[in-house]
Amino acid sequence: MKRKIKRFKHNSITNAFINHIENNFKIYFFSIIIFIIGIVVGVIIVNNMSDLQTSNLYSYVNDIIYSLKNNSITRLQIIKTSILKNTLIVFIIWIFALTVLGKYFLNIILFILGINFGYSLSCILYVLGLNRGLLFAFSTG
Repeated sequence: MKRKIKRFKHNSITNAFINHIENNFKIYFFSIIIFIIGIVVGVIIVNNMSDLQTSNLYSYVNDIIYSLKNNSITRLQIIKTSILKNTLIVFIIWIFALTVLGKYFLNIILFILGINFGYSLSCILYVLGLNRGLLFAFSTG
């Protein structure tokens, strides 16, 4: 069933974007669901940690915060690491997109990125609490 969306008369780029979203809605919806499932799995992993893992988590997150406060980790180092890792992910996605099985590997990568996001955010919220954790997550991300 096609949805009727009001068309803009003056902007052909907007119309092309809306047409693209309409034609590939199922793919986008499925991808978002996979990412959300990954986030939920990451949260479940943090909630089911043992006491030893929890104490290691506390020390790890506190060490990162201490390093950020004392400027032992520079912003330039963080940017370089982020660009390198994201370039690697883009390269892997590009390679997989050239293969026949690419869409399955891309969904697995999306699921893993969801787990990573859910785990990281849950760790920060678990250690720092809701208010400080959200403030830290939004100020650093």
